[in-house]
Amino acid sequence: MLNHARQNTREKQGQLPRCIYRPERLKTLTRAAATARYIEVMNKNQLRQHAKNIRAGIDDDQREIDEVALKENILTSLRSINASDDVCIGVYYPIGSEISPLFDGSSLALPVIRHDKSLEFYPWAQGDPVVKREFNIPIPDTRHLSPVTPDVILAPLLLCDRNGNRLGYGKGHYDRYIASFNQRPVLIGVCFDEQIYEGTLPAEDHDVRLDMIITPKRVLDLR
Repeated sequence: MLNHARQNTREKQGQLPRCIYRPERLKTLTRAAATARYIEVMNKNQLRQHAKNIRAGIDDDQREIDEVALKENILTSLRSINASDDVCIGVYYPIGSEISPLFDGSSLALPVIRHDKSLEFYPWAQGDPVVKREFNIPIPDTRHLSPVTPDVILAPLLLCDRNGNRLGYGKGHYDRYIASFNQRPVLIGVCFDEQIYEGTLPAEDHDVRLDMIITPKRVLDLR
């Protein structure tokens, strides 16, 4: 009777017994948070695989046509943002089914992933030798080179949307690199038209948005 009276008193004061709300609510919140995180990760993984399938399905003839058109759009876009010949342009060496952003330029640079997972860019021009290191990605031989800071970066991606959200390979190298600058380089996503996602991609606070998107068929200026 005494315990029952104390319980009633707590209920009247708005303080429910510990056994009624705390353990169960804690477990419920933990399960809900875990489920939300699980769904988010799975969605990104599914989107990545979907994008890889789309990209791999583009035949060689169409790929050749698209890469010529992409190069023209890149050069036109660089002129539109006043990227002169002495402006350093960060490009990437395409691997797998990635579209190639490479063009003849006097101030190009390729990304290199260091052992501490940080990203640096090193001078490079078409025809220069490359070596394969981390993730089997071709990079310049950096032994006698010093890193440079690109003014503009042409970044690879798996998917992007019209809000500038970029879905990469999930390592965050470009996000961390861009975030390290007070005055950030212009970040341009380069891809096939089929890689523009018509919905809104999942994004987190640390994800850096694209300033522009360039495809073989269009240029989206998101600044």
